Amino acid sequence: MLLRRKPRIMPQSLDHKGTHGPISAESELSWTGERLVPSHPGDTAIEHLHRYAFAREYIEGKDVLDIACGEGYGSHLMSNVAASVVGVDISPEVVAHACKKYGDKVTFSVGSCTDIPLDDASVDVVVSFETLEHLAEHELMLKEVKRVLRPGGILILSSPDKLNYTILPKTQNPFHARELSKEEFRILVDKYFSHCYMFEQKICHGSVLAPTAGLAVTGVRHYMGDFHRLAYTDGIMTPPYNIAVATDDGSQLPHTFSLFQGWDLPTELEKNLSDANAAHAVAIGEMKQQLIGAAAAHAAAIGELEKRLIDAGAAHAAALSETEALRRRLGRIRYQTVDRAARLVARIVPRFVLSTARATITRFRKPRRHH
Repeated sequence: MLLRRKPRIMPQSLDHKGTHGPISAESELSWTGERLVPSHPGDTAIEHLHRYAFAREYIEGKDVLDIACGEGYGSHLMSNVAASVVGVDISPEVVAHACKKYGDKVTFSVGSCTDIPLDDASVDVVVSFETLEHLAEHELMLKEVKRVLRPGGILILSSPDKLNYTILPKTQNPFHARELSKEEFRILVDKYFSHCYMFEQKICHGSVLAPTAGLAVTGVRHYMGDFHRLAYTDGIMTPPYNIAVATDDGSQLPHTFSLFQGWDLPTELEKNLSDANAAHAVAIGEMKQQLIGAAAAHAAAIGELEKRLIDAGAAHAAALSETEALRRRLGRIRYQTVDRAARLVARIVPRFVLSTARATITRFRKPRRHH
């Protein structure tokens, strides 16, 4: 495959196969929401990786263009089965990163979806995931895709469903310029290719029941229900993404029913659960620290109360001792008072008795006068 030489969009320093080597965490691309990076796990990562796994069913031994390749991980994954892969992205910074990280097996170049830096009829397959909605010039992009594809070539294109991705959930992606409904998407692709096979994609947390390998898939049903009722719809219910596999070749393309599970890549629900568990563990740790602090304060308060109780007990004992001493002193005083009174009485009473006796004797000794 030949790269068209366009110095204005293809700096020579970026139009080559770089030296593949380890990328430090500091040099990894940061997550901005515009393009997926490996450091951002979750539903978006699962969805993108599933698409590239799906694309590998169509590219074995072929020359492939990954337009709007982003960080380059998808181009790298496809290079394991394709004859060659060219990754094109509009950002020089992103292309430089991809060259450094994956350039041993993939050629990366700066370019636009509406001005692809490849020669006419230079690739067998064009892959473009979640690109169409980022620009308004859909027709121009499809014309460029047709130009670089060889006769009978394949386009594998994905785009969010305007109804299920934006309207129903009432969300808005600030990086999207123009989204399409499933019907609009199909009409656009049918305008440029004679055969278009539509697929739907959605993150689901449920049970998968599929025919054993080798058996034909005659349909896809999305069941729903609980212990009281069951229902189903043909196809996936409210899929947020549509994927088209389009070609002018009349031969039948594979329609594989597929499931993707990440290795150490959690879905959003699993990630939220893990984050909640981590937050719960932190909260428990904080509560333990608070309990330890409260226990220490409680122990200190008990120690202080025990000390005060001991001091109060000592003061009480001292007061009792002082009271006993005063009681004894009062007893002595009472004893001494009674003793002194007794002695005083002992001295006074005999004199009084003697005086009284003498007065009585004297009175009786006086002669009585007779009248």
